[in-house]
Amino acid sequence: MERDLSLSFWIHTVFKYKWLILLMVLVFGALTVFWTKRQPKIYEATTRIVIELEAPRYMAAGPEIVSLGSGNSWDSREFLETQFRVIRSLKVAQAVVEMGCDPERQLPASLAQKSWCLREDYDFLGIEQIEDPELRAEAFQHRDPASILVSKLSVDQLPHSRVIELHIRDTKPERAQLLADAVAYAYMECNLRERDVAVGNAVNWLQEKERELFTQLQKDEDALLAFKREHNILAGLDEQQRLVGLELQEAQRALRLAKDETQKARQEWQEARAMSVEEGSTSLDSALGNALVQRLKERIVTLQNERTELLRRYLEKHPDVEAADVKIARVQAALKQEIDGICQSLERKYQSCLKKERQLEADISRLEAEARDLHGLERQNKLLLSAIDSSKALYFQMQTRLKEAELQEKTTANNVSILEHARNPAWPISPRLFFNLSIALVVGLLFGLLLSVGLEWLDTTVKTQEQIEGECGLAFLGLIPSVRAHRGQAVTPERYVLDFPSGPSAELMRTVRTNLMFMNPQGGELHAFLITSPNPEEGKTSTALNLAAAMALGGNRVLLVDADLRRPRLRSLFKSLGKMEYERGLSDYVFALRGQPEGDPNAVLAPFVMHVPMEDTAGCLDLLFAGHRVPNPAEFLQSEAFARALSGLKNSYSCVIFDSPPVNSVSDALILARQLDGAVLVARYNRTPRVSLQMAARALRDVKAELLGAILNDVELRKRGYGYSYGHRYGYGYGYGYGYGYGYGSDSEDKRSGRKTDRT
Repeated sequence: MERDLSLSFWIHTVFKYKWLILLMVLVFGALTVFWTKRQPKIYEATTRIVIELEAPRYMAAGPEIVSLGSGNSWDSREFLETQFRVIRSLKVAQAVVEMGCDPERQLPASLAQKSWCLREDYDFLGIEQIEDPELRAEAFQHRDPASILVSKLSVDQLPHSRVIELHIRDTKPERAQLLADAVAYAYMECNLRERDVAVGNAVNWLQEKERELFTQLQKDEDALLAFKREHNILAGLDEQQRLVGLELQEAQRALRLAKDETQKARQEWQEARAMSVEEGSTSLDSALGNALVQRLKERIVTLQNERTELLRRYLEKHPDVEAADVKIARVQAALKQEIDGICQSLERKYQSCLKKERQLEADISRLEAEARDLHGLERQNKLLLSAIDSSKALYFQMQTRLKEAELQEKTTANNVSILEHARNPAWPISPRLFFNLSIALVVGLLFGLLLSVGLEWLDTTVKTQEQIEGECGLAFLGLIPSVRAHRGQAVTPERYVLDFPSGPSAELMRTVRTNLMFMNPQGGELHAFLITSPNPEEGKTSTALNLAAAMALGGNRVLLVDADLRRPRLRSLFKSLGKMEYERGLSDYVFALRGQPEGDPNAVLAPFVMHVPMEDTAGCLDLLFAGHRVPNPAEFLQSEAFARALSGLKNSYSCVIFDSPPVNSVSDALILARQLDGAVLVARYNRTPRVSLQMAARALRDVKAELLGAILNDVELRKRGYGYSYGHRYGYGYGYGYGYGYGYGSDSEDKRSGRKTDRT
């Protein structure tokens, strides 16, 4: 599912969970301050060294056998990174440990001021706080001073230079200063020692390779001599290859010309075979240039003209006409014989060209084979010569490098030098309270934001038009905003359109009314449709009443029927009119029709309907309340008397709107939806789960009800456009039991719990 990460989403999430975000910031800040105050003070000493790309050279120009440095500025970064790893290796750290614990060793002046041995320094090993001798001895066995030293060491490079800083962090400033210098000296000694070992190995390897290369050179020279004797080669093969190449080029050129001639001859022959005598005599180049063919054609024309003159005087069977026909037939036969001869000549020409082409292809194949043989011999000859040259070059180079290695083995040049010795640090670098606190506040803020976004994404309620259309597969009919006041006046949300017909929410309800006018699948008008919702307390009653008022304001005769026979609510909204002191309604109307089988439903309806006065409109709004409770509402809605009542309501009003119980609670809405022109689902913004809306839509489709679309109710327009709102309230106010009934609870119980049963 696509997530909305727009700016409005982040603003909404921050405002919605602002106290949670603030709590996370405060918690992270408090924990950081507590942790920082408990940390020991850490001092840092720094020794600066210079690592050159190449050590000082005592020999002539040319690369050394083993170079201390990269020797190339292009890969200096990689070289320095490698040296950083070497400095922080256990090998260098172990050398520092051995340096301080060896009393016979000559140390530099900065290290010889006092005796120090890391193996015996309990504070350095971190076991000084252990008072039990046995536990201290056991911990001492598991402490590695080299690993501890590596954990205290860090290496940095000054920007745009080859100056390297060696940092030692320790709880004692004097020890940090001493260890920083000790690491620098140990690294320099390890660098020289590694070079000496590498140079000695190089000398031994070069001596062995010199002997192997001399033997290989002799073998290569003997192999070349044997090859020339075997193939009787007295001179080079270049001239012979050149002649064969020229001959091959000439044959390939001739083959291209022969192929063109063959193609042309084949085309002329095929065209001649496909032509009739008349077409051949006028189209073939060979026929046009043949004098006999031209004379025969002229003779045919002359005879045909004479026959035409005879036909002017005689009939077809006249002897003179028949004699002319015989002459024409003889000349045409002669012409056909001549054309056939021309075709045979073209065929012989094509066969000749084809034979020439095949001969040239055979010659080319022979020359190519000969060229390949010569190329193979030349390749073998060059390989042998190249092997000899390579062996000679390697042998002479090996002799030179061996002499250089023997000289380099005696030098003591180093590419590492100390630039600045470490100083005794005066101030600790850790812990840094303000830095840690600022990081903690940022982390707490980010954690609070991520937690808020996660909570928002876990919210599965309906909030957007895209969710209704995409995830639930319903047409979006419009939205109804949350109404609490109108121009500073308190309002009853269920009667908003009646009380404020020109208000902004009334305009949005008119938009819903307009959309409904085009939603009838059969293309006709909607005479009767159902307003329902997936779950209780989602605003279906208030939506039905406001929509009925909007349709009445549009000039329609509208009847709003409270079909919620289990917990009717419409009557409670009009007690102030003082006209409904009785309990009569839909159930009473149906029972009245049942008592009068032959009665007119329209005549029986009048006493049960309440008229709602409306100003400045040609339409009218009537209300039909639920009436007395029935023992089985589902059976009641499927009765024949109810069907007669429904027919009478459709005939009496241009639009009949039914307010029914929730779809997912009982089957009343499903039974009623099948008998009407369509059904509209009402989803409450930030309250109705998308799964519930999908279940309700699926249930209506399963009973073959016409599902017109969905209305998004109680939208908080001020909070975030129309996509999001604050608060998550999932109390439904309905208690469901088994069987057909579902308990609602009394109005007094709703008031005690502070719940609103419906709100637009």
